[in-house]
Amino acid sequence: MAHSLNNKSAQFTDFICEHTPDLVVVTETWITDKESAVKTLSTPSTYKFFDEPRLNRRGSGIGLLFKENILVTKIAGEFSEYLVSVVLNTDPVLIVGDFNIHVDCHDNTDAVKLLELFESVGLGQHVHTPTHCSGHTLDLIVTRQTDQIIASSPRADCLFSDHIAVFCQLQLDRVPRINSKVSYRNLAAINLDALRKDLSNSILCENMESFDLNELV
Repeated sequence: MAHSLNNKSAQFTDFICEHTPDLVVVTETWITDKESAVKTLSTPSTYKFFDEPRLNRRGSGIGLLFKENILVTKIAGEFSEYLVSVVLNTDPVLIVGDFNIHVDCHDNTDAVKLLELFESVGLGQHVHTPTHCSGHTLDLIVTRQTDQIIASSPRADCLFSDHIAVFCQLQLDRVPRINSKVSYRNLAAINLDALRKDLSNSILCENMESFDLNELV
């Protein structure tokens, strides 16, 4: 949870550059549709940023930062509808975010209902350490129980706001990196005498009187 990227864009970018994650889910972005500069400042090169602001209300909002070689699409519908689609889908499932429910409290009615909902559709929750400064587990990583995509137990580290960042390695094939072909000229190796000769023989230096300065600008 960022608890507003508006005043943490530099800190957030440093965090991304240090850990170089493939995917980062951000809650409480506090970004509105009009704050495109914040999105730009919070997006390092080689990454893209999707966000969904809370309309007509201050605060809240979620964002997804991901490496640009990863294909990401948005889905529509309620969370319960999505869970139903999970049952019918054979693709690996990964659900993450701040659920704002103390799942570590076994006598919490909301926590019991949420975990029972996961269980009813064959999902399991993997975060079992505190993710909030109050000592509770609110930020969850959920997968299908039959999917073996969690390579190691999630760990909570780096207090970014009142929530702690949760790290997790996934056992999935990486998307191939996009290779860009770059051409450049070694300016230090340029033969200045040959360059001057080429310029003097070029059209740039011929019939200068016939050129109209206004047309050249």
